[in-house]
Amino acid sequence: MNRFAQSVVRLLRVAFGFILAMLAGCAIVLVLDLNKGRVPELMAGTFIIGFLAFQSAAFLWPLLLVELAAEVRRWRALAFHLAVGLAGALGALAYAVVQAAGEPVDELLGDEPAFTVYRLAIHLAAGLAAGLLYWLIAGRTAGIQFTEGSKT
Repeated sequence: MNRFAQSVVRLLRVAFGFILAMLAGCAIVLVLDLNKGRVPELMAGTFIIGFLAFQSAAFLWPLLLVELAAEVRRWRALAFHLAVGLAGALGALAYAVVQAAGEPVDELLGDEPAFTVYRLAIHLAAGLAAGLLYWLIAGRTAGIQFTEGSKT
C-alpha cells in the first residue's frame, strides 16, 4: 500500500473512531441519565442515540481537530485521549446546563435540576468510555507508518 492510501486509511480510522466514541458516550448518557437506568427499545434507543450524537457533533467538532492533531503529532498516550473524552463530556454537560437555564424545574413531572452530582458522574464516565474507545480504535496507533515488506 502506498503512502497516500495509508494516509486515507488513517484518516478514515480517526473519523470512524471519533464517531463510535461519540455514539458510545451518547448511549451511556441515554441509558444512565435520560432513561434512569432502563434500556430503551431498540428502534427508539437507536434513534435517540443518533439524535444525541448529531446534536453533540455541533459543538464537539473541535475535539475532532484535536484528534487529527494528535494523529499528526503521533500522540498515543491513553491519558491524552481520556482527557479529550473528559473535555467532550464536560462540554456536553455545560451545553445541557446552559440550554436548561431558562426553563424552571417542574416538580410535578419529577424533573431534576440540570446540574447534579449524579449527572456529572454519568458524563464523566461517558467521557472516559468514549476516550478509551477512541484510543482502542485509532489512538494507540496514531501516526504509525506501516512499511511494505521487503521483496526478496
